[in-house]
Order: sequence, then structure tokens, then C-alpha cells
Amino acid sequence: MRRLFDSLVPQVTTDIEIVVRDDSTNRETEDLIAEYTKRTPIRYSHLERGGLDQAIITLTKEARGTFVWWLGNEAVNEGGVAGILAVLKKEPDLDFLYVNSNGETGEMSIRSTESRFLQDRNEVIVTFADLLGFISATIFKREFALSGLHSAEQYIGTAWVNLYLVLHILSQSTKIFFLAQPCFSSDPKPPNQSTWYDPFEVFAINYVHIVRAFNGKFSAHALHGMIGKTFSSVWRSILVYRAKRYENSFGSSAANVRALFPLYWMFPGFWVAFPFLLMPRPLLRVLYRIYKTLYPRTSQRFR
Repeated sequence: MRRLFDSLVPQVTTDIEIVVRDDSTNRETEDLIAEYTKRTPIRYSHLERGGLDQAIITLTKEARGTFVWWLGNEAVNEGGVAGILAVLKKEPDLDFLYVNSNGETGEMSIRSTESRFLQDRNEVIVTFADLLGFISATIFKREFALSGLHSAEQYIGTAWVNLYLVLHILSQSTKIFFLAQPCFSSDPKPPNQSTWYDPFEVFAINYVHIVRAFNGKFSAHALHGMIGKTFSSVWRSILVYRAKRYENSFGSSAANVRALFPLYWMFPGFWVAFPFLLMPRPLLRVLYRIYKTLYPRTSQRFR
């Protein structure tokens, strides 16, 4: 969190508010915020432990501005806030803004240098697909989110309340913009790092239920493509993590790949993936070594 505030606070202007919800069991965040409140106003609350989903709902309710930008633990790039404000001031009737980002190597999440308006909500989910769940990449009119907060509560515990609200907002949006300037940066997590959530459950199961809650609000083709793109990443991650003997994240032995059948049987890629997902790990390791030998460049993406 220090990384975030070190990068954000120097860029804050008088028309920006910072709201922090802390549900940790220690005083680390509270003490950290106390340092920054000497430099800029911060509305801080320490509430009962509720997790990310509850935090998203609470922060959206407590925000007072016209636009809301959720921020995770990323660093805001120099000039990132100014770039966003420039767009919002030029286009005050904007409904939704998707901002680009980069990793530690400088590679952008969306490989485009052209900022542009998107035609409609369907183009948004086709263009950004699995990246729409990236919390720090979305900025939106708060009034559009408020009408969806009550229904979003049923998804607390899925780790996707933010995605539900984004899709709810987009279903009402008519003026949508993509800012190609990378406004924040994030570091990749070690592939075998333990997480507070089960990635298999979150990305392979919960994600589908969230997206399908919007049947009829977007074109069937766009929603189908959104789910298919995410599943493509998920099943490849499962294979590689298991082949590399990882026991956490997508490599967990607890992952029930048979649970994928009722969700993905209509996707051609599922029938390619399913035999490999059931394959014993020793055989997967052999096939993965062969794959890396035959296709060294391609395999770099799935390390």
C-alpha cells in the first residue's frame, strides 16, 4: 500500500478525494494512512473484516464524486492522474473509462497507442473481455453503480463484485472511452504464491456465473466470447501449474475440473482441454517438456 500512496498522493488535486476502507486485524494500514493525511485529506474507516467484495460496495457508497476509480495495490504512473482528469474534463458526459496499464517490463495490458471511443457496450466486452475484472483499470459514473449495489450483494464471496458492477454500469452506458496511456503499473505475482482466494473457483466457476447474470443485456456472441477468452487462459494455466508441480493457485489438487463440464461443454476449446485436465501430473510434465522444446517462444507465455 505504501507503493500506491507514494505514487498517488503527489498527483492528487483539490477535486479528488481519497477514501480508504481498512478491515485488517492490525494497525499497519491505519498508521500508514496517518502519515499521508499530513499531506492530503483522506477519509479513512476501519471496519469489521468483510473482504474485497464488501469493500467495493462500501467504497462505492461512501464516495462523493461524480466518478469513481477503484484502486488495488498498483502504483499510479507519473502523469497518470493528470491523463485521466484531462479525459474527464474534456468529456464530462462520459459514462465509462477504461485505462491502460503496464507491467514491470513496460509491456502494456492493451497493446494499443490509440485512445478512442468504443462503439457500444458489446464492443467493450469483446475488446477487453477477461481484463474487465482488473479493478484498477475501470473508472465510471458513480450514479450508474448505485443502482446495482443491492443486487451485487448476492455475489459477495465470489471475488467478482467489481466485475458485476462493471457489467451493470456498462449495460447502461452509451459513451465509453479507452485511454491508451498506461496510467498505473502492476507487478506480476509469483506463479506458486498462495492467495486468499481459490483461483480455480474464482476464475473458472464464479466468473461464468457473473457474466451469465447479464444475459439479455449484451449480445449473446459478446458474452460467449468473453467467457471463452477467460477459459482459454484458465485451462492453460492449470496445465502449466500442474506440469510444473505447483500445489497452490491453479496447481492445487483440490481443483475439481469435472465441475467445468456443465459450464463449458458448448465451447470447442473445452473438448481440447478436458483430456489434458484429467491427465496425471507425471504425464503432463513429460508433455510440457516436449512442448517447450518444440515451441520455446510460445511456451514463454505460459511459464
